[in-house]
Amino acid sequence: MNAPLISCICVTRNRPERLQTALHCFDMQTYTPRELVLVLEEGDERSYTLVKHWNRNGDKALKIVSVAPGPDNRLGQLRNLGIAAAEGTYFCQWDDDDWYHPERLQVQYEQLAGSAGERLACVLDQWLIYDAVHQQAYRSCIRHWEGSILCDRNFALQHQYQNLEKGEDSPLVNLLLKTGQLQTISNHAHLYIYTFHGANTWDFNHFNGFMRYSQLLPQAQQEAVIQIRETTAPPQAALLQQLS
Repeated sequence: MNAPLISCICVTRNRPERLQTALHCFDMQTYTPRELVLVLEEGDERSYTLVKHWNRNGDKALKIVSVAPGPDNRLGQLRNLGIAAAEGTYFCQWDDDDWYHPERLQVQYEQLAGSAGERLACVLDQWLIYDAVHQQAYRSCIRHWEGSILCDRNFALQHQYQNLEKGEDSPLVNLLLKTGQLQTISNHAHLYIYTFHGANTWDFNHFNGFMRYSQLLPQAQQEAVIQIRETTAPPQAALLQQLS
């Protein structure tokens, strides 16, 4: 049986330096049947130029959803547009703020497949948090981290994201949890580095609320996270090993 296609939904707006990290992380995934669905505003020339260079050989599994700039372009609706344009059996959020371990898709799919069809989605119950402003890294508190969702795409087409700029993913995850369709993945915090850089959708108070209940990482892991997030080069295997 062939592994199903996973669509990585990336909503980005005039942040090519962050988009570049999202592209690198997509390239490094060990899970093969995947596509990247980019939701871009018309006129975002820097992002379009970066993507054109990235796909200069025309060999990337890429879809671009172009939207006209406007006040109704809230994050929830933009995610819905990306999911509608995708072709995957599953989709995941692929936010340009954050960093993803090369095994993220592989591990999440295998965990979900292990539920024998009893679950439609999975999330991590911990991830790493990087405060880029103060260069400190944490292992998060335990909760259902909405941003790590991998979900059956048909379910999300039927139960769309709310058209909100913030917190748009919480109702979907809560519905999955309420209906018993959510698989929780433990002991894999290293798959995702949630990053505060000062220009996020959420402000520092939001991140600080989580960091207060999270655990500061040991020095070696701190240094690994900082090196991964503060350089553009793909991380070496030794650095990745430090995270797990």
